[in-house]
Amino acid sequence: MNLNFWPTTLIRITQRHQTTEILMRPNRSASWRETKTVWLVFFLVVLVIAMAWAAAGVWIVLPFAGIELGLLGYLMYRTNWQTYQQQRLIISPSLLVLEHDYHRHQTVKLARCHCQITVTETEGHWQLPLYVICCQGRQYPVGAFLNLNDLKQLQYGLIHCGVGLCRNRWWES
Repeated sequence: MNLNFWPTTLIRITQRHQTTEILMRPNRSASWRETKTVWLVFFLVVLVIAMAWAAAGVWIVLPFAGIELGLLGYLMYRTNWQTYQQQRLIISPSLLVLEHDYHRHQTVKLARCHCQITVTETEGHWQLPLYVICCQGRQYPVGAFLNLNDLKQLQYGLIHCGVGLCRNRWWES
C-alpha cells in the first residue's frame, strides 16, 4: 500500500504487510551538472569583467576575482553535496530501523517497545519542528533536512503506521 498523496513529494511511504518504510530526501532543485553549468556562467562573467579591469590597468582585481570564484564554487559544491543525503525509517511491529546516507551509510536498529518519537515545536512556530527518536537515553534526529510540508507528511505517515508521537505542545492542533 502506497500512502503518497502529494504529487511532488520528497517523502515516499510504502507499506508492505506489517512493515512501513519511510524514505526521506531533501529538496534538490538542481543536479550537480546544472550547478556546474551555473558556476561556469558565473566564471565567464567574472573573468570578462576582471580581464577588462586588468586591461584598464587595475590588475589588482584578478586575485579577488579568483578568490570570489573559488569560494562560490566551494559553497555551490557543499550545498549540492548536502542535497544527496537521505534517511530511511523502517517500522515493523518489533523494530525501528533508521538508515542515514550522507557522509557514510549508518544503520541503527532499535527495539520499538523502548522507543518514542518526540516532536519539539517552538512557541511562535519560528522554527521547524524537530522529530527525534528517543530510545534508552539516546536520541536520533529524523528528517532534520525536510521543509514544513514534508514534516507534516512524515507526521501523517508515523501516525498512520501506529507510532506514537510525544509533542511538547500537545494542546495545539
